[in-house]
Amino acid sequence: MQGRRIYQCGAILILLAGLGYLLQSVFSLTGGLLVYTLDDPYIHLAVAEEILRGNFGVNPNEPASPSSSILYPVLLSALMAIGFGDMAPLLLNIIGACVTAWIVAGVFWSTTVVPKSRLQVAFAIFLLPLLLLALNLIALPMVGMEHTLHVLASVCVVLAMYQLDRGQSPSALLLSCILWAPLLRFEGLAIALPALVALLIARRFGAFTVLTFALIAAFSAYVLIMQSFGLPALPSSVLVKSSISEAAYDRGSFEAISRLVYSTLDSLRNPRGVQIGLALGLLIMSLSYQRPANGGHWLTVGVASTAIAGHIVMGQYGWFSRYEVYVLAISIVALLLVWGEALLSVRKRSFFKFASIAVFLAVIAGPYAFTTLRTPHASENIFAQQYQMHRFATDYFPRPVAVNDLGYVSYENDVHVLDLWGLGSEVARKMNAGGERSADALIALTTEEGSVYAMIYGDWFAGDIPNTWCQMATLHTPQVTAALGEVDFYLIDSEYEPEFLQALQSFAESLPKVSSLSIQSCEGTVDLNSD
Repeated sequence: MQGRRIYQCGAILILLAGLGYLLQSVFSLTGGLLVYTLDDPYIHLAVAEEILRGNFGVNPNEPASPSSSILYPVLLSALMAIGFGDMAPLLLNIIGACVTAWIVAGVFWSTTVVPKSRLQVAFAIFLLPLLLLALNLIALPMVGMEHTLHVLASVCVVLAMYQLDRGQSPSALLLSCILWAPLLRFEGLAIALPALVALLIARRFGAFTVLTFALIAAFSAYVLIMQSFGLPALPSSVLVKSSISEAAYDRGSFEAISRLVYSTLDSLRNPRGVQIGLALGLLIMSLSYQRPANGGHWLTVGVASTAIAGHIVMGQYGWFSRYEVYVLAISIVALLLVWGEALLSVRKRSFFKFASIAVFLAVIAGPYAFTTLRTPHASENIFAQQYQMHRFATDYFPRPVAVNDLGYVSYENDVHVLDLWGLGSEVARKMNAGGERSADALIALTTEEGSVYAMIYGDWFAGDIPNTWCQMATLHTPQVTAALGEVDFYLIDSEYEPEFLQALQSFAESLPKVSSLSIQSCEGTVDLNSD
């Protein structure tokens, strides 16, 4: 037991050391400013600001549902209310990462190491950094999203199922993660629903009743609140980014089924999809190894396999290594638990056992190690692009603006921000989903919302940009996690041309070295090129 505790403490120390190094690197690139590796957490922060004002959205008095999580903005708003500001996502992620590291390191030690074997202890210590990388726990907190907490909740559900398989009584805290997982991310339903079925099978009727009622009540309350605002039941971020959800909501069952098929095929072509598919096969194979004496691992395998299969059919991958991380964590923990007895029985071939584990972890950890190395420059990218757009919108030209990359521009900005991509605007979402975007549609939408100018990826709107919009500048930045490296500034209301031009010139002089702004007047003559 003491060896396990030391191992778990070591996991947290390595995690904090790695994260500390990343933060130091980020600060050196951003002039001491905390900047996350994606623009998305600033959507959550903007929503959290509005929650504190009694609204739900990114603009004052304009409801919207751009957040991918029911619970996360609420947690952020609580921390922001007591002064944590934009540190709130980092704090939640550090807590989630540390608890996850503690749990998974404990599982790894208990299922692979014979404490009396110094060789096995040495191998386990050597593999500890690889284990943390395989869970993406060092880089994931810098994303600033709800994924770290979702990973923690998913791992806890698997652990609760394993305890049920062993005839033990999981703690209320572990079982509560059946509720927290889907409230943190909608993908959590893929593990929460089979876990509820598992509670019935295990005859834990009290826990089943309480958790089922709580889950129904929470989702019902969310849907009612959204409908009271005139918003769809699913968040716009889910409808925009998930073609399956969008098809089911807007197009009908046939289109949704066809997209399920395409999604499954895409998963099987994706290296990560292949990996979790192999994990699914290993979990099912473990059922043949079960012995009557240990009671089997039916609940663990059933719940984990259902979650994995759900991701293969409906899940997404990538976007700076965050979409699939929860299902890989489920796979790793479930495989360790169900194959633990077999792993512990290997005493004479310790090197072969740990070499096999090392290869398994290395295959998973490889892409995440690359992501970890890119993290400082990803934060610098957001600093160079979205943060500079935020500065222009708040400090240099605080007028109503239209964007296609909602996030930092809307955070700490009380001026109206129109999201042309649809995360923060249901009208824009329906326009894009229905294939109705055109120059006339953009004119009508920006006129209705009173947008004075736009900061957009011009390439995303090729052929749809109105002739009445005047391109007056382009922001040039690196491209790491930003979708593109150039952002075009368009003047929509020509009455503001002198003021807009002056603001652009002042803004260009204040840019960091990593960014530059090329400026022109509406007549097309170049006025300034800031490098």
